[in-house]
Amino acid sequence: MNSVLTIVIGVFKKKTELPEYLAHYGMNRAPFSAAVENDMYYVEPARKQRLDILLHLTQYTNELLVVTGEQGIGKTMFLQQFINSASEHWKICKVEGHKMMSEEQFLQRVYVGFGITHASIQKNTMLANLKKRLDSQLQLALPVILLVDDAHLFSTKVLSLILEFASIRNVTSGTSVRVILFSEPQIKIILAQPELDEKHRLIVRKIDLPPFDEIETGNYLHHRLSLAGMETEQFLTQQTIRKIHKQSDGVPARINEAADKLLFETTPIIRRTSNIQAQKKIAGIRYIAVVLLLGCAGAIYVFQHYFSDAPGSTSEATGAIETIDKSTAKTVTPLKLPELNATMASIPENTADAQPGASVTEPVDSLHSLKAELSGKTVEKPAEPAPLPAADSNQQEQSAATSAATEQISGKIQAAAQANDARLKDAKWIMGQNPEHYTLQLVTGHQQTTIDRFILKHQIQPQSLAYFYSIRNGKNWHNLIYGTYPDRKSVNAALDQLPSQLAGVKPWIRQFSGIQREITRAQ
Repeated sequence: MNSVLTIVIGVFKKKTELPEYLAHYGMNRAPFSAAVENDMYYVEPARKQRLDILLHLTQYTNELLVVTGEQGIGKTMFLQQFINSASEHWKICKVEGHKMMSEEQFLQRVYVGFGITHASIQKNTMLANLKKRLDSQLQLALPVILLVDDAHLFSTKVLSLILEFASIRNVTSGTSVRVILFSEPQIKIILAQPELDEKHRLIVRKIDLPPFDEIETGNYLHHRLSLAGMETEQFLTQQTIRKIHKQSDGVPARINEAADKLLFETTPIIRRTSNIQAQKKIAGIRYIAVVLLLGCAGAIYVFQHYFSDAPGSTSEATGAIETIDKSTAKTVTPLKLPELNATMASIPENTADAQPGASVTEPVDSLHSLKAELSGKTVEKPAEPAPLPAADSNQQEQSAATSAATEQISGKIQAAAQANDARLKDAKWIMGQNPEHYTLQLVTGHQQTTIDRFILKHQIQPQSLAYFYSIRNGKNWHNLIYGTYPDRKSVNAALDQLPSQLAGVKPWIRQFSGIQREITRAQ
């Protein structure tokens, strides 16, 4: 595959947090992130046609190619699709524009982008050496391509250098350096300046990227939300699509902003905080409660001590004090352990880890809930030391029964995991599938046991499933998919014909191309 080195100049931005509505809508990733994610790219007919034209012109003409569109139209995403579609024999260098970049800095980045070493820092020397090296590559009839993103940000001097690259032509092969500018519409006016137009006199071919119409806006939203794991029917009404299209004028970046805002606004306030934020708030409330309880206990102790030592205390006051003391002392009673059902249908799953498609409800681990309940209990210290109550024999028997049931379930899960490993289709099978075909993702989680528990609970035959491992946002993910379908129509039909074991599961539709890229990145 062609090698591309991207040079980015600019201010480092703080990493954005995940949207707070993901949990409410059952999504596993941010649907409207500004990051360039290949599988999130929506291929609509107009852009597909323009990409084919751009690839053709790059290969068979020596024109200066300019791709234009207003801010947020998706030029950078379109540029990345060009790179993904380019021939593996093309030599490509990509440079991102910056208004403060000097001519020397630009040349240094071109050197690095094409993988050429240099020793000089003088502009004329660097330019002469670079022209010589690029000419030698052109002599081998290898396409040499310079991609410039946000070209309108460059100064006139740097743009003059870029146009000078477009003029490099090898006399033997007859090929020249292909220069493609990705820019906002004002680049047309900039290139028409006399110091640029009269000096180079290049043939310029412009390709404009149009905004989406209302239908394409709906398809774009459906594509992104489906990949994020959301059942789009619960959100994408025709009225919603019309509202978002009107607010955004069909510009993808504005569509993202409008949809992100609408998702947030339709999420209940209680669900707008992340799990971490909620845990911090709960911990803070618990801390305040403990402090208040300790304060009350201290006040009672001081009150009791004061009246017991005060001269002339009446028997009535003493009786009141005794009543208060008795009310503050708590009786410790053993909690009854919940019974464990060791059948397949009630196998506890890690609800914090498993993230099934859209919304798959899973039973809460009873042992985990009990531990949380016990850890949250606080018993105030009585005024006088009291012996601890003897352990209840019934409680010990229940604990022993619980441990035995837990070991039995763990054994079943371990045995199922060993059986599944031998029968599940693996990443090698997935990489051999048609990238354009679709599949259904059933579940994803941070732990391997999530997959084994899911298969054991739903009693699915492993031969019909495929497992793959991926890394997203720096975290490990274990994933389970089901089936292969040639197009979106057939995969949508499959959702209504799932096996009875998967009746309660709501998988999300994925394309094999996106999964294959995840597997490749994780290797």
